[in-house]
Amino acid sequence: MAIVVDKKNGLSRLSIEGEMTISTAQELKKGLLDNLENCSGLEIDLSGVNEFDTAGFQLLFLTKREANMSDKSFRIISHSPASESIMELYSMKDYFDEQNAAASEMENPGTATCPHENSEGGGQ
Repeated sequence: MAIVVDKKNGLSRLSIEGEMTISTAQELKKGLLDNLENCSGLEIDLSGVNEFDTAGFQLLFLTKREANMSDKSFRIISHSPASESIMELYSMKDYFDEQNAAASEMENPGTATCPHENSEGGGQ
């Protein structure tokens, strides 16, 4: 498991490669939470993940919860087949990808919106 970090405009884009499983959970948790602490928001690229289990899912859930509690943004910008199948199995893809239709905030600052800012409910 490897995490490649790209920082721009206060955001951190984490590209995770390899396994997101119980065997990498401790290292992954540290990487996710350490990066969250040092930025205004996280964008997660899972396209390089070749194995993904419930432990990987739980870590993403934890990181999103921590981001919300810290008023920081969190979104998954890309999935691998492995991560997408687990998200679909748990019916949680929309929970993590509510902003996926918007342009990447790192590439186009100020273009993404937060769902709680859209009181009319049509944000997806």
